[in-house]
Amino acid sequence: MSSAPTYRAFEEATAHGITHPDLLALFTLWNKQRGENEMPPPGSLAPREMKSFLPHIHLYDVVEDGKDFRARVVGTRLTATFGFNATGKLVSEHPDAARRERFQRALSAVIETRKPLHLRTDKTEVDRGMRHELQALWLPLGRDGTVTQIIGLSILKSFQLNG
Repeated sequence: MSSAPTYRAFEEATAHGITHPDLLALFTLWNKQRGENEMPPPGSLAPREMKSFLPHIHLYDVVEDGKDFRARVVGTRLTATFGFNATGKLVSEHPDAARRERFQRALSAVIETRKPLHLRTDKTEVDRGMRHELQALWLPLGRDGTVTQIIGLSILKSFQLNG
């Protein structure tokens, strides 16, 4: 038997609230590239600057003002973890309804707030003796106050439960 994931509310990302070093590195890079702007423009975050965590990156194009989102890039680690390569596909096409809803909710929240968002979740799978923790960062990219892309970084850690 497994328990449902515990999803804490999205919160605006701040350097003080982010505990994972890769998430903090991406957040710092995003802030550097945006300068005095609300968000950096698409294409301003170079893959060479994200090399250490590129397998955990996902990049989405905003479709029809946020009615849907197309996965432009999905890191190899995420594809292997979830067993589905979403690259080139719409979020609405994701085969797992629960993940589809979570992605839609996260991406829509970034569109609505135009702010970087941080999320922490945990899920305990009692029957398998495992606990999974997810930390994710969702960052808007765009121009003139319009979000046209969203870059995400998701770090999943699994722990064996004792007893």
